[in-house]
Amino acid sequence: MAFKLETFIPYLMTLSGAKVSEAFAQVYGGQLTNPQWRIVCHLAQVEDGLTSKQLCVKAMLDKSTASRAINELEQLDWLSVSACDKDKRAKQVRLSEQGRLQFDALIPKALGWQQELLAGFTEQEKALLVDLLRRLELRAADIKKAHQ
Repeated sequence: MAFKLETFIPYLMTLSGAKVSEAFAQVYGGQLTNPQWRIVCHLAQVEDGLTSKQLCVKAMLDKSTASRAINELEQLDWLSVSACDKDKRAKQVRLSEQGRLQFDALIPKALGWQQELLAGFTEQEKALLVDLLRRLELRAADIKKAHQ
């Protein structure tokens, strides 16, 4: 089997991911950076907030990038940050009321953008795409564990 970059899955995933993220940034552009958007999205999914460490894992951000994004979002009044009840050294991060309102205002734009992105796909193809991406993610995690 010959190596062909144009069919190498890690390359295709990186390329398409970068292009999709760059194009999608127009939805929240001017308001947030990509790391900030990822943090806000994860916080919007939970009631009780997350620790900084949990946000790093969930949003797939390194500690310094996450810390900078959290600090910037706190300055914008999108987040509230407090000491964690269980571990006073950890920071508990939550969406503020302002952050929730801003996020809720962006969601229709985000969903509209996704609809435009997938406009040429059938409903079956959309479901298949999501399924395949989830399966790739799980398989990559399994392979990573097996090689540790």
